[in-house]
Amino acid sequence: MDIANDANAGQGAPLAAKLAAVGVLLALIGLEVVLLRRRGQRYPWRDALISMGVSLGLPVARLLDAAVIGGLYVLAYQHRVFNLPADSAVTWAAAFVWLEFALYWLHRWSHEVRWLWASHVVHHTPTEVILPTAFRLPWTGLLQGNWLPGLIGMAIGFPPTVILGVLGLELGYVFLQHTRFIGKLGPLEWLLNSPTHHRLHHSSEPQHHDCNYGSVLIVFDRLFGSFKRDEREPERYGVYGADAAGSRGVFDAALGEWRRLFLDIWNAPDGLTALRVAISRPGSTVAAQRREAPPSAAELFDVQPLAERLVDAGRAANEMPRGAAHRVA
Repeated sequence: MDIANDANAGQGAPLAAKLAAVGVLLALIGLEVVLLRRRGQRYPWRDALISMGVSLGLPVARLLDAAVIGGLYVLAYQHRVFNLPADSAVTWAAAFVWLEFALYWLHRWSHEVRWLWASHVVHHTPTEVILPTAFRLPWTGLLQGNWLPGLIGMAIGFPPTVILGVLGLELGYVFLQHTRFIGKLGPLEWLLNSPTHHRLHHSSEPQHHDCNYGSVLIVFDRLFGSFKRDEREPERYGVYGADAAGSRGVFDAALGEWRRLFLDIWNAPDGLTALRVAISRPGSTVAAQRREAPPSAAELFDVQPLAERLVDAGRAANEMPRGAAHRVA
């Protein structure tokens, strides 16, 4: 299959379809505004407008990304390991599982490594979880490695149309995670990263830190020990700790942490300390990195045996209150 034709097929959606999708998104946001007002709550227009402002820069950022790494995608697919058919349901299912696994780890590392966090933090700067939050995505995804799951997938042999199709479907689901108007999904809570689970991920309360990294599935969080649940809804959202600045405007939200990171790197006394600053946990200082060793592989990967995770998940299932699986909030 020719990659140029395949990629064009994935990107050549009719203009009418794209406009219809935009219309649906705007209608859902409008519905969210109405529902909040009916609750007697003010809509967080500042957060919404900053998110929209950040989203306006995304097309330019993605064009630059394509110019820099487009050739790598072509090369990867030309030298793919397998020839997987694009019209096979098995290919689509396998691509979905691969992307879920890869995006889980990329997302998790983006909360654990400051260099990656500098890109990802923009998505966590809103102080409310509303639908426009889904549009607040990094301009610097190239530096974060957002392109790696797709690149590796094409090297494996997944056709570009399949990769683009799966990612498109995931984006649609992820958009609906960013609202407080969808409650628990009953038994699906054990399989899907529901809006309830994702709101904990955006919480700035200490008990909710570093959890629920999945895209569509919550399975890998359960298996690798990053799953958390709370019957109580979070009261605070946004960035916490030393990074709790970033919603002062569009450019500060998108690039503020990069400025702080490069200042810390510049102020490092030597190259090794500068490297430690870049790969340290978010919020770490230059002074701390002069005393600490770089993170070990065990800190980047959860090395607890997978079998123990499965046992823990089984115990959690047994502790679930009777009838809870049949209630949908």
